[in-house]
Parts: sequence; structure tokens; C-alpha cells
Amino acid sequence: MSRTIALALCCAVMSAALTACTPQIGSLSAENGGTKVTVPALWVDAKNNVGGTENATVWVGHDSTQKFEVRLADLNAQGAGTSWLAASASAAAVGTLMSGVDPTDLAVNFGVTGKIDGPSAGGILTVGVLAAIRQTPLKPGITMTGTISPDGAIGIVAGIGAKMKGASEKGYKLVLLPRSAAGNKISVSGVNTSYEDYGQSLGISVHYVDNVAQAYEIFTGNKLIPSSGAPFQSSKYPAVIEAQRKAATAQVSAARAQLESLGQAHPAYSALLAELEVAERASQSGNADEAFGVAVDVLNQAAREYAKADITRVIATRGLAQARTYFLDDVNANISRMSAREKAVSTSTQGMSPSQILSTPSALTWLSYAKSVLTTLANRFSAPPRDESMLQAELVEAAGVVGTELAGVNSTFEQSLTIIAAMPADSVTIGTTPAQHLSDYTSFINLAAEKNRTYVIDALRVRESDMQRAAVTSLLPTLATMYTETQTRNSRTETLDQEIVDAADALTFYGTTGILVSATQALQLEDFNLTAEPAGPQLETAGQAILSSASLVREQANWISARGLNPSYAVWSTEWAVAAQSALSRINRAGAGTAIALNEIWFDAVSQFMLGSLLTSR
Repeated sequence: MSRTIALALCCAVMSAALTACTPQIGSLSAENGGTKVTVPALWVDAKNNVGGTENATVWVGHDSTQKFEVRLADLNAQGAGTSWLAASASAAAVGTLMSGVDPTDLAVNFGVTGKIDGPSAGGILTVGVLAAIRQTPLKPGITMTGTISPDGAIGIVAGIGAKMKGASEKGYKLVLLPRSAAGNKISVSGVNTSYEDYGQSLGISVHYVDNVAQAYEIFTGNKLIPSSGAPFQSSKYPAVIEAQRKAATAQVSAARAQLESLGQAHPAYSALLAELEVAERASQSGNADEAFGVAVDVLNQAAREYAKADITRVIATRGLAQARTYFLDDVNANISRMSAREKAVSTSTQGMSPSQILSTPSALTWLSYAKSVLTTLANRFSAPPRDESMLQAELVEAAGVVGTELAGVNSTFEQSLTIIAAMPADSVTIGTTPAQHLSDYTSFINLAAEKNRTYVIDALRVRESDMQRAAVTSLLPTLATMYTETQTRNSRTETLDQEIVDAADALTFYGTTGILVSATQALQLEDFNLTAEPAGPQLETAGQAILSSASLVREQANWISARGLNPSYAVWSTEWAVAAQSALSRINRAGAGTAIALNEIWFDAVSQFMLGSLLTSR
């Protein structure tokens, strides 16, 4: 199916409603030293099932006196609130990342005059940001609805039927919808109808898109990611292939060792052994990606169950008070160990290529995320328990969370480093230092994460003061820890090792808030906890997001590699994640496989965008 739709729509032949407002929609105008574009955002009044379009403005400019800024304080317009703030901040971040521009002096401003406050404008706002940055006007007669994820994926939204009707009434002839909406039905006069058929009855066409790159191409007629030659293939680099094989073998071995530590008497042993054998067979047959991905799940499960059994034993033999001390000593020791490991990795960049250096923060997110989780739990259990009767159950759950995080740190993270170490030298000279490049991007990634956090707090109707008191497995207390840590960061460019650590923390914060935003929007979850796995209808939606994200990573990798940089790390991480989701779905672990893949690929996509932007800063 072609992703390019050629439209020859003219104001003279469109409806009077659209004729009156079209001249400024989609066209570029110079304003205040920057570029302004107006996009037609769709909205819905769910109570009355009425939809329409709202002309939202996107302005992009440069100011050498400031770092990247999203001037959202101007948005006091008639009801625009936290959903709009999160959508626009994400649009600014994703649009900038995918455009490849240097964000050092970039400023982005959004404007809205109507009562719009939904997240579904995120996709079209991102298209607007890209259009303003790339100086490409938008074609008339097209509108769109869909949320925006950190990796550029377009997510499912509500009220599509009402939005389509509103678009038709304004004279639009083409509506872009999230791919995850394909196959869904709408009730029209009591009859279930496809969106395509409903659109035909309204005189409009429907086109489904996976990600903002596809939407941008339809809106502008230009490719967002330039075409490249032959697809990127890791097989061209024997050292990388050997590293992937060794990583899979080591991961399977780690899973086997953890399972044996758990012991055959444990109720979960048999099921985990059967799953491990899937990984071992994949390894023996040369399918390193599947072997690695399935072994990740086995290792995580076995480590979690072992940690829960261990703390239960300590409680039984030493008592609850000593078990709490035992837990805290272990957690604090591991936090110190991870900090030391983080420093060792970030200072070991001598002789590394720019591609290797910019891949390192993505790998370090394993440490950054785990440190935030463990720090949160250490703070929680350091204080006297609020409810002594609940302490034992909470301590066991917390131990399981720690066990899972340490499994990732001790094995998965270390195997990631072997891939980065095997990456070949770049064949292109970069005109900026990696430290400066990382510093530029860290600033606005943190800003977008902060806006996402504000939205999540509002959407879940939780007070900030209550975040640390959420359930042990909730992600909200960890989110509060990440936010606190980012507030102490120095915005100036620092040494490379510190910039690597700062970038890893920013990616972790951005990825975590992105997960929560997508969980509350596309998956309609009220919370996304540390052990959650999508289920039911969420699986199909999340599965489509995985495919879309993986496609973007591969497409970006083709372009990056054709121009002299090496995307081996992000491609490897994406491929094993996709393989994990596929293999685990076959053995009744679809939820786990989907959660693993989503988390991994989102970080990979953002890492790829940062790497690719090196090519435009030369």
C-alpha cells in the first residue's frame, strides 16, 4: 500500500465552510523571526457525541540566548489544560527529534483558541512542528486524530466517529486515523459500520497511519526519513554478529543459573523451565534474537520469585523488623554498586566512535531506571511503616521488584555493552562533540518528560504529595524520584562522562512518562505499575505500536548507516524485543512479551533519532 496520497484539492471547489478558513491552514508564514503553521486539530465533546476541528497554531523559531524552550505558558485559552500541555510538549520533543535539527536555540510555541484539551491532537501537532522546522506547507483538505508516543507512533483515540462527522461538516476530504483503529466499528443508526464505509457516507476518505513519518508524508508529499540504498544489515559486521551470539548465550546461561537457584520445589519452576527450553532451542538453532528475548523473560520471572522467596525466608527466621533491615541493606548496597558501575561505563569512552558514545546512554537506562526504582523503595522502607499489618506483604512485593531490576542490571545491561563494544568505527566525520550534542538533547527531553508527568498526575487524579504513598508496585513513586533527580541537573554542557549519565537519566524519565501517558491514553489504564502486563484488547493495540516502532527504527537505521554512522545497538535491541514479543505470544506470555518489547523499542527509537541528528549537525 502506498503511503503517499496525492491530493489536488482546491479551495474553489470545496465547501464554503472550508473555503472561508483554508487560506491559513497548512500554509507557512514568517512571524516573529520564526515560522508559523496552522493545523486542523480534531476534537470531540464526548457527553454530546459532537466533534469538530480547532485551528491550532505551531510556531518554531530560534533564539541564541536560550536553550530549547516550549513556551506553553501562553496557553491560557478557554480550557486548554494538562492534556493539551502533554500533547504539545510531546509533539515538540518528537518533532524536533525526528527532524534532526540542532535544538540548541530552538523555541516552539503552540496556540489554541477553542475548548480543546484532549491528547488526540498530539499526532497532528507533531506534523505541524515538523512542517515548520522543515519549511514544508501542508496540503489542504486533510486532517488527523491520534496521540503521539515518544517514538513517533500514532496511538488510538476516542470519539473517532464524531470527529469524522465534524471534519466532514468543515469540508475535509481525507482523515488520517491511527492504524490501531483499523477494523473497529462504529454504530450508525444501530448498524455496526467500518470507519471506511462511514467516511464514504460522509464524503470523506479514511487512511490509517502507524507513525508520524507516514502522516507527514501524506500531509506534505515529502518523506520525513530520506530514502536510502540497501537496508542496514548487521551481517555486514562479523564482530557485531559474534557479539550478538555471545550475548544470547550469556543471557540464556544467566536465566538457567537463576532458575536453578530458585529450585525445582518452587511452584513456578516447571513453567519457567519449559520457557527456558524455548530460549535454549532458539540459541542452538542460531536464532540469537529469540533466544535473548525469551531468556530476558525467564530471567526476570525467576529473579523476582527467588527474591520474594528469600525475603519470606528471612521474615520467617529473623522476624519482620530484621527482614526490613536486611532488605534496606541489600538495596542500598546495590544502589552504590550501580552508581560505581555507571561511572565506570561513562568514563570508558576512550577510542569509541560517536555512534558508540551516543548508544551508551540508551544502554545505561537499565541502570538509571533500576537506580530510581531502588532509591524509591529505599526511601519508602527507611521510614517507619504506616501500617504494620501490611508491612510483610509490601516487603515481599518490593523484594520481587528489586529482584527483577537487578536481573536486568546484572545481565541484560552487561550484554548490551558487548554489542556497543563490537560496533565498527564510523565512516563519517562529525562536526560537533558528543558531549555538546548530548547536552543539547537532554534539556528538551527533560522538559517534555516534565510536561508528561504533569499530565499523568492530572489524568490519574493523584496529588503530588500522595505519589510516594502509592502501592509498592506503582510506577508513580518512581516517577516522583526521577523528577526530583532531574531538578538537580546542571543545564550547562559538562564533561562527556557526566553528559552520558545525564542523557541516560533524561531518556529514562522521558521513556517512563511516555509509558504512563500512553497507558492512560491508548491503553486506558488507570495506572501502569512495575509488574504490569497488557491484557485483552490492550494487547492488540500495544502489538500494533510495537510493529510501528520497529519499522521506524529500521527505516531510520537504513538512512543512518547509508551516511556513515552505525546503528547496530538500537537495531539489535529492537530485533530481540520484537522476537521476544512474537515467541512469548506463542507460549501464553503475550502480556510479558508485549511489555518487554514496548519498553525496549521506545528507548531504541529515541536513541536512533539522537544518533541520526548527528548527521545534520556536521
